[in-house]
Amino acid sequence: MDQDLMEDNGRRPREHYIDWLRAIAVFLLFPYHSAQVFSHFWSYVQDPERSRPLSWLVEFMFQWHMHLLFLVAGMAAFYALRGRPAGVFVKERLLRLLIPLCFGVVVVVPPLKRLALLMYPDYHDSLLRFYLDPRLLLNTRGDVHWAHLWFLAYLLLYSLIALPLFLYLKREGGIRVARRAAAVGRLPGGLMLFALPFGLIEAALRIRWPGGTFNIGDDWATFCLYLAWFVFGYLLLLTHATREAHSGGRPVSLLDALDRDLWFLMPLALISMGLYFALAFRWLLPYRAAFSSYHPMSVGFQFFRGVNSFLWVMTLAGLGRRYLRRGGSALDYLRESSYPVYILHATVIMLIAYFVVKWRLAPLLKFAVILASSLAATMIIYDLMVRRTKIARFLFGMKTK
Repeated sequence: MDQDLMEDNGRRPREHYIDWLRAIAVFLLFPYHSAQVFSHFWSYVQDPERSRPLSWLVEFMFQWHMHLLFLVAGMAAFYALRGRPAGVFVKERLLRLLIPLCFGVVVVVPPLKRLALLMYPDYHDSLLRFYLDPRLLLNTRGDVHWAHLWFLAYLLLYSLIALPLFLYLKREGGIRVARRAAAVGRLPGGLMLFALPFGLIEAALRIRWPGGTFNIGDDWATFCLYLAWFVFGYLLLLTHATREAHSGGRPVSLLDALDRDLWFLMPLALISMGLYFALAFRWLLPYRAAFSSYHPMSVGFQFFRGVNSFLWVMTLAGLGRRYLRRGGSALDYLRESSYPVYILHATVIMLIAYFVVKWRLAPLLKFAVILASSLAATMIIYDLMVRRTKIARFLFGMKTK
């Protein structure tokens, strides 16, 4: 997610749409986590009144949001490895991911745990006793409590796990793989065949590991799903970088296929999401018991979820590639800020929400207050306390100046 992972030592121009997609995905976390306070999803701070529209918003974004972030991370890894030796790549990932993760777990995450405890009326421990508790950095299962920073931990592991594959693809083996993948993309509707792995991962693993724990040792559905998106992001750019001359206007890479099929994918994604909501909120609710086992209906629904997510991620990536091609000072600022903003946003949102949920306002009004004030507060903290300080930039995974 850091701003320089897509540079290729000056040999290739920046793909600005990737920067835009990453920045947009990060800043969409503000409405997502603000709405989560009023939804049926668990949140560190929970309003006593639920909002159906805000629950729908969270449910909608949950189907594609982190998938898009990992896709963009895979694209960034492609450019990072093209311009750097493997050792430099690993060192950079450790500096930009491991250090912010450790810093965040110790400094940024504990206030979230404190807020969650304060939501219980019978909790009365002082702030000093809270911070002196030896279980401060652990969750109720005894795992490291990294909250939203699970993304950094997963991305670091993905970078190390996928590195041998990426190094193989960086050499001649990548040309063969890219040609075969592009050949599939050249087929009419061939891009949809790449939805199959995501549907199969959901169908095979999601029932056993429903998700939500983000515990690497016991969250295999989520772990494998996002690893697949990370690798697929790399593959998208690999097929484009190794494309060959062609004739007849046929697509020669998966990105070309995405350009060709975008206006087919977009209505299909809308129909698919509508069907998902119809199933999840109406038809399936009476049959929730069947979804705790490998019932055919459950397996089919999870496979459909994987395909639905693929449609949305590809549609959003295609729209970004088509319409977000320009850079500029605004993008430069957003690109540099996206990583520290990701680290800070959840804690700021929940601190503000802890006080706002006590107001006598409608949920939608409280949501608007939390959204606007947390966005402003996070950007002020970033600009005044992170961006301008060398040690803060280092701790937040930014390039030091």
